[in-house]
Amino acid sequence: MTNFTFDPISIKKYIMYEDKKIIAINKPEGLLTIPDGYQKNLPNLFNILKLLIPNLWIVHRLDKLTSGIVLFAKDPFVHKDLNFQFENRSIGKKYIAVTHGFPCWEEKLIDLPLRINGDRRHRTVIDEARGKPARTKVTIIEKNERCS
Repeated sequence: MTNFTFDPISIKKYIMYEDKKIIAINKPEGLLTIPDGYQKNLPNLFNILKLLIPNLWIVHRLDKLTSGIVLFAKDPFVHKDLNFQFENRSIGKKYIAVTHGFPCWEEKLIDLPLRINGDRRHRTVIDEARGKPARTKVTIIEKNERCS
């Protein structure tokens, strides 16, 4: 867990890019992107930013324990356009992880349909019959005797 102070003043140092239409934040691990479905009072990036930017739309999210860039739109039309770009994969996303040990493969394509997990809407499950297409390409960049 990071030592991040969850307030609108300290969040400013995490701004990677901002203009009149979007803001890109380097979300620290340990901070929710959006309000939790069960514990709505937990600190989250969206509510903190809303204190600084009242008109704000979430474009995508990262899990609480994942750090990385999160985009927010400052305009409903930009929000719609960015959502369209994410849906059509014209915006690329890269995740980098350090893992204990290493797989026997160098590259792998994970192509499994996902759907929302019933009453836990913030979770997904594999569903061959009703899931939406989801594809992830995994590549080992580097490995040593303990991790990759």
